[in-house]
This record gives sequence, C-alpha cells and structure tokens, in this order.
Amino acid sequence: MFTKELELVRGSVEKDEKDELEGTETAIRDLEKQLKQKEWELTDEKNMNRAKAHSELERSLEEKIHGLQKQLGTEQVECRRLLHVWANKDAEKEKQLEFQSLWR
Repeated sequence: MFTKELELVRGSVEKDEKDELEGTETAIRDLEKQLKQKEWELTDEKNMNRAKAHSELERSLEEKIHGLQKQLGTEQVECRRLLHVWANKDAEKEKQLEFQSLWR
C-alpha cells in the first residue's frame, strides 16, 4: 500500500514538474516572440528616424539651392546692369574722342 501511495505521489510530482516545464517553455516562446516584436519595432523606429533625418537634410539642401539660385539671379541682373553701364560709358567716350578729333 505504501508503495502504491509513493507511486501516486511520484506520478503527481512528475505531472506537476511536466506541467511546470511546459508552462516555462510556453513562457519562453512568448518572451521570444515579444523580443522579436520589439526588435522589429526598434528597426522600424531607426528606419523612420533615418528617413526623417534624410528628409530634413534634403529640405535644407533644397532651401540652400533655392537661396543660391536666387542669389545667382540677382548677381546676373547686376552683371547685365553693369555691362549696360559700361557700354554706355564706352559709347560716351567714343563720342568724346570723335568730337575731340573733329576739333583738332
């Protein structure tokens, strides 16, 4: 009788240990899934941050390019104005030289 009770206790302990082991394995699998999910979230966040930084850099560069194009346009207008002024001065000098050569 004692042997029978001992076997029942052993069987009960073994079943409890087996259930605990299965529970632990299930918990481990769940934690591994959570870890993988967090890794994906972290990767997504890194990619989003990179894309945001890239977008901000691109916007900044586009603004600089626009500013430089505007500055270039202003400089070209000023250059044409100066060429026109010099051309007028050259024409005036030529007229003066012609006038002086007529009076000699």
